[in-house]
Amino acid sequence: MAQHTVHSPMQTVSQIIRVAVDAPLRRAFDYLPPATAAPIAPGMRVRAPFGRTSVVGVVIAVHQERPDFALKRIESALDDEPLLDGQHLEFLRWAGDYYHHPIGEVIANALPKRLRAGKGLAAPTEAQWRPTADADTAQTRLKRARKQQAVHTFIAAHAPCLQSKVAAAFHDSAAAIRALAAKGLIEPAAVAPAPINGRPGDIDTGDIELNPEQQAALDRLLQSPPGFNSYLLFGVTGSGKTEVYLRAAARYITKRRQVLVLTPEIGLTPQLYETFSRRLNARIALSHSALSDGERHRAWADARAGRADIVIGTRSAVFTPLARPGLIIIDEEHDPSFKQMEGFRYSARDLAIKRAAMLGIPILLGSATPSCESFNNALGGKSRMLSLTKRVRDIRLPELFNIDMRARRHRAGFSRTALDAIDRELQGGGQALIFLNRRGYAPVLLCGQCGWVAECHHCDIRLTLHKRADKLRCHVCSHETKKPAACPQCGHKGLH
Repeated sequence: MAQHTVHSPMQTVSQIIRVAVDAPLRRAFDYLPPATAAPIAPGMRVRAPFGRTSVVGVVIAVHQERPDFALKRIESALDDEPLLDGQHLEFLRWAGDYYHHPIGEVIANALPKRLRAGKGLAAPTEAQWRPTADADTAQTRLKRARKQQAVHTFIAAHAPCLQSKVAAAFHDSAAAIRALAAKGLIEPAAVAPAPINGRPGDIDTGDIELNPEQQAALDRLLQSPPGFNSYLLFGVTGSGKTEVYLRAAARYITKRRQVLVLTPEIGLTPQLYETFSRRLNARIALSHSALSDGERHRAWADARAGRADIVIGTRSAVFTPLARPGLIIIDEEHDPSFKQMEGFRYSARDLAIKRAAMLGIPILLGSATPSCESFNNALGGKSRMLSLTKRVRDIRLPELFNIDMRARRHRAGFSRTALDAIDRELQGGGQALIFLNRRGYAPVLLCGQCGWVAECHHCDIRLTLHKRADKLRCHVCSHETKKPAACPQCGHKGLH
């Protein structure tokens, strides 16, 4: 576990600093303390020599021992106090062990990019924007830029508007903001954000009343004994799971506790953010990959310092430090997007459960279609089931029909029953949503002799075979061509 240069068996007992660095190596490295007298503690960042360069690492242990080799010395400490407390370090170490991943990369994954680069903890001032042109002028100049139009309208309606608020409303809004600023249609506004009014945790209930099932689920969650408890909120679509999230979050914020809300997709964060910010008197931080480095750094720092009451984010937000942890909520817990499938591979849902257990706080998993693991855990008593079987406001569940296509004539794959139902909806002013399991007869046409595959020369993807039309079509650019009678590469007629 030591980075060494020269063998020196007679060294005396020294303070040894064990550092995790962002490298694909399943070990940490030992160093001597820096020449300065500043104390070093686990959780602090340091700059240390590493090979022919120097890197930013995180101290994971400090101990006294007699090194077997001459150790290199840490160049400098980057923090006056630990960025990560002991519990958070233990959680990250557990994650590395459980998923068999190098601890240095696990810790780096939990830090914002600015901190990994060695920059200070102080978050940059958040940008605010205001329009410089009226709506008509902006709409005229942005005639062909629909997204910029929408962002400009939003900023004008909320001016002076925080950039994080724009990011919460629009996916990947940074480019639109830069374009609007370059065109002179918006400008920075040096106005401090308004403080929240009233008591943190106050909720606007309006005319929304919980039905008996919602109230029972909320009461059971809030009246649970102190410590770790896992709950599965199994509610049909439209049963009001979000309302239970809101009421539970409000109660914990009132008790000066923070709430971490995980959602599977970036596209779901604007709606969730808007609902929480409109209904709850709370400071909300967003954390997902579509935000700028500065915005993610600010959210991380606000959560760590306790300035954020609620953190809403995607799977990586599970690593966000919390000064006053109270409750973790996982919306759509069954969604496979909670699994990171490259680099440090992990399940954010499973890590959130483990983190709640280590923090000694409850966790609420919500879904209309729970995963097999979560449902089995609820049936087996590892977690507690909270059921919502009815839709709010007595909205009827949809009727389901199975149609045997073998016994009925069909037109282009649709039965007369389905076509009549679609027609009735359209005639009545309604809408119909049709799911197709596959377009075309086969997703690939290949040669069994030389391995040639039919590909679109414009898009570099495989062409789909439509057997009835005897054509190959690209479902990206709509390019189509007649199916070849033989392989254009080797002349073989065995195309499959």
